[in-house]
Amino acid sequence: MMKTCIDDYLTSRKQSSSQGHASPDRQMPKRLLRIEDEDDTVTLVMPERSLDYALLSYCWGGEQKMTTRDTLTSYMRGIKIGTLAQTIRDAIRISKRLRIRYLWVDALCK
Repeated sequence: MMKTCIDDYLTSRKQSSSQGHASPDRQMPKRLLRIEDEDDTVTLVMPERSLDYALLSYCWGGEQKMTTRDTLTSYMRGIKIGTLAQTIRDAIRISKRLRIRYLWVDALCK
């Protein structure tokens, strides 16, 4: 079922872009996670233009990796996916399958 949903999404996205539909101007988040295809890390970036991205906001529960003044520079160099909460790892995996290169996660991108 998930494969069907992914295939439907990718088909509609391809049709939309081929018909010249532009993404509407919208307020971009201050930070996003950039997901690389073949890498075991994600990188915190500050987008300078409008980008397509997925969004994850969830009930954290327990201790979480968060972006602070102390961790910002380090996270911009990369965060090992294996060190993130399972929910975030799942969102990254699904984003990769959907070919979405950017992800907003409340704990990391605020």
